[in-house]
Amino acid sequence: MQSTPEQGPPSWTVYFQTPDADATAQAAGQARGSVLMQPMDVQDLGRMAILTDQAGVPFGLWQPGRNKGLDVVLEPGSLCWLELYTADVPAAAAFYHSVLGLETFGVDFPGGTYTTFIPAGAGEDAMFGGVVPLADTPAEEEAHWLPYFEVADTDATVARARELGGTVRMPATDLPDVGRVAKLTGPYGARFAVIHSVPQPG
Repeated sequence: MQSTPEQGPPSWTVYFQTPDADATAQAAGQARGSVLMQPMDVQDLGRMAILTDQAGVPFGLWQPGRNKGLDVVLEPGSLCWLELYTADVPAAAAFYHSVLGLETFGVDFPGGTYTTFIPAGAGEDAMFGGVVPLADTPAEEEAHWLPYFEVADTDATVARARELGGTVRMPATDLPDVGRVAKLTGPYGARFAVIHSVPQPG
């Protein structure tokens, strides 16, 4: 299905769980975000809304009902990481802390520091995503959320994506102590990444 110009380019929508979608949507507006779709019930499964952050990046809210959210993560074929590409990392960190209570933690690496997101009070081991300055990634032209999916074989997944009409934005690349990563787009242009992660101790 092709999107219209009014809908913007095709993209994955990242959802964050909240105990109160209405209150969180209101908080987003107060933090210089906006509400694209007002909170609404999805039968008895839950309540959802679509917002934008202070930089105009869309994301979703999910207030659980009968559907509690993700059943599987960190396994092949499932979501394992998120990255927010944005021009102003401190402003993004402040927005998501104000609206969702997310905390940030800096991870040092050769050449810089990688800012990660952590649920409030959860500790460093609970980090689930990172924030990347657009200035450091010339290939990323606008702010957006990028989902990462765990795979058993990054190279095989890249080859299969090509066969199915996808495009390789970054070829399979080894990141020391992290895993083998590739960035792709689907046939309609929605961006995502895949990774075969290095097993972590413990």
